Formats: sequence, C-alpha cells, structure tokens
Amino acid sequence: MRAFVRTIWSAPSAISRRYTNGGSRLKPTPASTSFAATVSELHTITLRDLSDQEVARYVDAERPFDCAGSYKIEGRGIALMASIEGGDFTAITGMPLIALTTMLRTCGFRVP
Repeated sequence: MRAFVRTIWSAPSAISRRYTNGGSRLKPTPASTSFAATVSELHTITLRDLSDQEVARYVDAERPFDCAGSYKIEGRGIALMASIEGGDFTAITGMPLIALTTMLRTCGFRVP
C-alpha cells in the first residue's frame, strides 16, 4: 500500500492539490414546504517535499486508505503539509461544519 500512496503522490511532493466539499439545506418558505441551498468549500493543500521514508512511516502509522488523497489531516497527516488554504478546515475531513451551523441557524435552529 505504500507504493499506492506514493503513486498517487507521484508528482513532486511539494505541489498543491485542490479539494471541494459542500452541503445543502432545506428552508421552509411560505410558498412551499422547502427550498434547497448549497454551499461549497474549496481548499488548496500543499504537501512538503517528502522522502520515501516519511511516506512509509506515515502510511504504516495512519493506514490512510479510506480517505480522499490518503491524507488524514486530522491525525498525523498534518505533518505532511506545507500549507492549507481555504475557509472551513472541517470541510477537508468531511462535512463543512461552519457552513452547516450557519444553515441550521438560518433555518431557525439554535446553535449551540
């Protein structure tokens, strides 16, 4: 599996990759029962220049085969990064929680 991870990171490590994640909401309106609204979050992740040994240690420790790009930035994968650019960090690991809580407030839920 190390070879797989190295293959998907085959270009020089210190390159940037872009990820988009998003969500939708339903909000009651007088004319209908709901309408849809969508939000998306764009992030640019730049990896450090990584050695094969660093990749091997990361893969052995995290087993990152069940996530996009094999980055587990919520764990040891953060040490692979040179930078992360974007608005809502939680969108990289799954649901964009800042956007979600904003949508819930807009729909009348009290958060927190």
